[in-house]
Amino acid sequence: MVALTFLPIDLFETLTADPQDRAELMEVEMLTNPRVRDASQPPTKVQKRMYLSDLDAPLVDSRHEPNTSPCLDPDSYPEAQTLGGELWEQDHYGIVY
Repeated sequence: MVALTFLPIDLFETLTADPQDRAELMEVEMLTNPRVRDASQPPTKVQKRMYLSDLDAPLVDSRHEPNTSPCLDPDSYPEAQTLGGELWEQDHYGIVY
């Protein structure tokens, strides 16, 4: 499965079926969530697609490696980008995390 960069996730659809309520909740989210607020971009909704494929290749297992935990920080990406770049250069097919 390949996740796209911008997923159309409606965080509030399970809270209310009323579109007006959901729009107001999204407005509050845009004002209070720093990752959304600081992006200076309007909300984006893109169709989500899943690509299923068989993968017969070794993956790097980072689940038990203590030095990979900074790569999972949702507020900082340099460590994850560095690790991904290093593994790409070494011709690895992917990471299990």
